[in-house]
Amino acid sequence: MLNAVILCGTLLIACGNEQPSVSQDTSNPNTQNQGNNNELKSQFPDNGYSIKLDSITENHTVRAQVNTEHGELLVVSRGKEEIGHIEVPSVFGAEGDFTFRGDYDVVLKNDGSEKVIKELNDFIFVQKTDKPLSFEKISFDKVDIYLLTPEYTASRGYNSYAFGIDKENGKVFSLTFKTGNNERETVNYAIDTFPKNEDGMLVVSTRNTEEENAEQAIEKIVYSLDISKKQFVSE
Repeated sequence: MLNAVILCGTLLIACGNEQPSVSQDTSNPNTQNQGNNNELKSQFPDNGYSIKLDSITENHTVRAQVNTEHGELLVVSRGKEEIGHIEVPSVFGAEGDFTFRGDYDVVLKNDGSEKVIKELNDFIFVQKTDKPLSFEKISFDKVDIYLLTPEYTASRGYNSYAFGIDKENGKVFSLTFKTGNNERETVNYAIDTFPKNEDGMLVVSTRNTEEENAEQAIEKIVYSLDISKKQFVSE
């Protein structure tokens, strides 16, 4: 009888000292919901375009290109490029339009060498297709001008960047547009018009984009080309 009591006491002590089992779930709490949120996040601030991101790539993608007499003029992505589409139609584009956003270099490629002409940072293209777009050419006596228009639609006209290539020596440069004390990187021209060379002057039909009324009369601006300053200057 005494032996039975001692045996029961020993079993009770052993049961009281038993440790709880350790869970085999070693998942990190910081990553438990990672698979539930696959929405891509832009590296850039919101710009009101209502863009849905579809993919992000780090390939050096050609976004625009044209062959010139002095080489190939290109716009190439630098670093991450965000590819998406317009979700809500607006003045920026129709629903489903392709969008491309990132940092880009404008490059002239000739005989194996490359020259970066201009950096375009936090830059966006809105296009109907995912094909590289072209530059529009305007010829002058000493220089060819190439216009880059990143968005195919605009509420108050197109905004184009201008690049010049010297016909004689092949030197390439970006151009600005000066009207009075105002200097801009782009030229604005009204829909259904295009800048043209008239007697050595650049003639542009535009609306005053500083005003809210997009239906106001079209204004014609005449620019002279100052190659030494790499600038078009309004007369």
